[in-house]
Amino acid sequence: MIQPESHSAATKQKAQEAKADVADTLRDTVNDTTEKVTAELSGAAEKTRAGAAREFKTLADALHTAAGDLEDGSPQRRMIDSVAKNLDDFSDGIHHKNMGEMLGGLNDLARRNPVMFLGGAALLGFVATRLAAASAPDNRSASGSRSGGSAAATRGAAPTAPTATTAQATTPADATNRGV
Repeated sequence: MIQPESHSAATKQKAQEAKADVADTLRDTVNDTTEKVTAELSGAAEKTRAGAAREFKTLADALHTAAGDLEDGSPQRRMIDSVAKNLDDFSDGIHHKNMGEMLGGLNDLARRNPVMFLGGAALLGFVATRLAAASAPDNRSASGSRSGGSAAATRGAAPTAPTATTAQATTPADATNRGV
């Protein structure tokens, strides 16, 4: 009778060891997967950051060029130069900081000046909406109208009243009176 108990204890011991092995394997797999996903996301964030820095730099260069075409000392030129310089500085900041530093700076800005942060977020949302609307495909019909009306109505012609042949009955009495 001693043997079944020792057999049971040995089976429990093997099960616990197998359980520990499975847990270790699972933990290692989760850690490896987490590291791979983190590396891929970091790489994608860095590409996005670098692309954004290039775009801001291009915009700043275009503004500097536009300001150069304006009269020296004019208020418009000073304003455009100032915006271009700020965009240059912003582009340099994006280019030389990692995502963690940028998010920390954004967090600090939100705490120090919440009104400016919310205003900037609203402005960014407005700009993103305008860009999305501008880049959306045009859904005009073949007549050139968005509302599905006639081309004449789209060009500003006055709408015409329904004729007897195009009018439809709205009640059963109307249908009876018209002979429909």
